[in-house]
Amino acid sequence: MGDNVKAQKRLSTLIDFLIAISIIAGIMGTIWLYSDQPFPGSPPLVVIETGSMMHDDAPFGRIGTIDPGDIVIAKAVHSRGDIITSAMHSAKCKKYGGYGDVIIYRPLGKEDEVPIIHRAICWVEYDEKSKT
Repeated sequence: MGDNVKAQKRLSTLIDFLIAISIIAGIMGTIWLYSDQPFPGSPPLVVIETGSMMHDDAPFGRIGTIDPGDIVIAKAVHSRGDIITSAMHSAKCKKYGGYGDVIIYRPLGKEDEVPIIHRAICWVEYDEKSKT
């Protein structure tokens, strides 16, 4: 009878483990699908490392803003029209304490650099001919 109880405990533990893994995989899969990020590729969850998005008047953060340690979902961008800048703001697009989308990019496209998160203020286009 003791061996039967141990076997049932092991089976119960295994089932609990598989259920937990299934729930985690389901949540992560849903987040990945929502973010439209390629798999495998850029992770859909990003941890904020600096306080660059914090305002001086809120040293410990505010609800609705992006603070160090926060985890955000990064959605894929497929065209320029997907991003709303601060200059294009309307009453409907106020996010994270300000107008315009928040974007994540790597400086100069370098994969070894820490990604930067910043609010899209305006579009800046570089002209190769005039170097401006």
